[in-house]
Amino acid sequence: MNQVRPEITAFAEAMEKTMQKHDAEKGDSWKKLDVHNLETEFWMEVEELGCLQDDGIPITSPDAIHELLDIANMAMMLFCRSQGVSESE
Repeated sequence: MNQVRPEITAFAEAMEKTMQKHDAEKGDSWKKLDVHNLETEFWMEVEELGCLQDDGIPITSPDAIHELLDIANMAMMLFCRSQGVSESE
């Protein structure tokens, strides 16, 4: 495989930083959540981003970036669950 693009590495590191902020409270609890619950949370995050846009908040603002990272992390969780990742791993 080719080297990972620097932009992907930076994005993944930002995603991990966001995940780590919740480790004490949630840890890897997403691995045992029902996939439908994860999907619902994903769409809630998308809606939160939409509300910011409706309020005229630029997509590059810190609040919007926060929501984008939440969406990305939810997408990662759904992807991993579709690949068979569960609490036992």
